[in-house]
Amino acid sequence: MSTAMNDLVADITNRIANGVAPWRATWSSGQAVEPLRADGNRFTGVNAMLLSMAGFNRGYTSPYWFTFKQALALDACVRKGERGTPALLYKPFKSANDNDDDGHDGGAPAARGRAYAASYTVFNASQIDGLDAKHLVTPPAPRWTEGELPAAIAAYPAKIVYGLQHHPCYREAQDTIFMPPADQFETFADYCATLAHEQLHHTGAASRLNRPSLENYHKDLEARATEELIAELGSYFLTLRCGVPYSEALIDNHAAYLGYWSSVAAKTPNALVSAAAAAQRAVDYLLAQAEAATLPMAA
Repeated sequence: MSTAMNDLVADITNRIANGVAPWRATWSSGQAVEPLRADGNRFTGVNAMLLSMAGFNRGYTSPYWFTFKQALALDACVRKGERGTPALLYKPFKSANDNDDDGHDGGAPAARGRAYAASYTVFNASQIDGLDAKHLVTPPAPRWTEGELPAAIAAYPAKIVYGLQHHPCYREAQDTIFMPPADQFETFADYCATLAHEQLHHTGAASRLNRPSLENYHKDLEARATEELIAELGSYFLTLRCGVPYSEALIDNHAAYLGYWSSVAAKTPNALVSAAAAAQRAVDYLLAQAEAATLPMAA
């Protein structure tokens, strides 16, 4: 990876290790948008995190990101002096000169065979002159209705038991999510986000994604820390997609888990990238299962 990418990932990893999730400002503000590639496809995994954070922190209003060459191909040009943002990709060894992130996610190399990490630079449409107006329009926020679960969260098939005495959790032995009633949360958004967090744990069960961090959750501190980071990142990706606002109170309740993650990061330099890739797979699985659950049965 480039020095810029290494520095960026190291900075984020250090802040997470100290119990601070740098994407939280984008959560609580409701202003972050899902980053899009030049062709309109979504960035995913660690790139979704990095570019949504960069767009929010720098005040960019467009969701679109381009390489320098992609802008030139559209008869547009990055303005002089603009600073690019690094994005990550995995490239197969056989195509070392191909600088394109076909997976859009900068992660999950195991699914693609032998590969190595590399990085490239992208620029937000707000930094580029000459683009079509459609690339500069702020997209409408995802529909969010107070008191209603987003469709994906509502439709995801999982057994949920509600009770006043329950602490939010997923118990793999019973394959069940336990939740307090919605009216026990400070806001309905808190309830939605907490349920999404537990649903993301649910995706990791042996009968589903078979995630090692969930399998070893109660056996190993590092596995538990990794699994909580995956669920935290997955919650970010999912709520960004659904438009669910986050409150600081809920965010603080998850902060303690992140401090444990320092032991993982110290031993595995690419742990953040791997966790983001696992979180994206969990979100993709959840969305696919929710969609399948809403399809009419074939005659």
